[in-house]
Amino acid sequence: MNKILVRDVRGNWNYVKAKKSDLEFNLPDDAEILVVDWQLGHEDVDEKILKKIVDWGLAKPHRYFVLQDFLDDNWLSKFATLTYGSDPEKEELDRLKRQIKILLPIFPQILFQIGSNHWMRRFGLHLPPERSQKARTQFNEIYGMIYDLNPDFKQYYSTQCIINLKFRTLPNLKIPFIHPSRLGSPTTALNRATNYFGYYGVVIGHVHANDRRAIESVMGKKLKVWFASHLFGEQPEYEKERMATFLPSEPLILGWKQNQLTGKWEFDKI
Repeated sequence: MNKILVRDVRGNWNYVKAKKSDLEFNLPDDAEILVVDWQLGHEDVDEKILKKIVDWGLAKPHRYFVLQDFLDDNWLSKFATLTYGSDPEKEELDRLKRQIKILLPIFPQILFQIGSNHWMRRFGLHLPPERSQKARTQFNEIYGMIYDLNPDFKQYYSTQCIINLKFRTLPNLKIPFIHPSRLGSPTTALNRATNYFGYYGVVIGHVHANDRRAIESVMGKKLKVWFASHLFGEQPEYEKERMATFLPSEPLILGWKQNQLTGKWEFDKI
């Protein structure tokens, strides 16, 4: 069972088990959903892409967004090495605030966010109490801005969310949105992939090149697999060494489109 993070975002944070109704979204047939692993505040986020995303979101009605993993960078505040108030931390927070300001106009269009293996790190649960509380305060400030503009915004703690998309006249779809940590190593992915067979498709975020190849080989022949990429420009060499190579940035947009040959409607990447 998934868990949902419920308000009050300005006060106590409470995780409760999400009911099935919490996993449903009623959407118009022409809805378009952009899914991306945002990680704002990271030094390599391409702010030109952020502005293009906002322009896209405001250009037509019924365009929505999903936060696949965190809106903010996992290593915000450089938990592993830096102290609060250091110059590098201030630089990252300044970048985060600047990038969030760019995105403010589309906050009312964000549907939901799923968790990942980053949640524990981002909440600072592995940190001393005082430092952990400061991490939570930053978290509240960031996501409080979304709740202020979008009271229907939902955060799911689980690394797996089975989302029921209900359309006005087109077929309803059940689609898992998952973080690759849910699949584990290529060997584990092979064992867990059967959990998703039978759904219309699956959306996977925060994927490195080597993980993607393994997932495609295991799942790609059984159902549609869509990958939500990052917003980075050039990937620095030190990250390639530490985290493997990211594929080029390509935000994922899902929606219904009509097959020109058969005339049938298909929900797919558009």
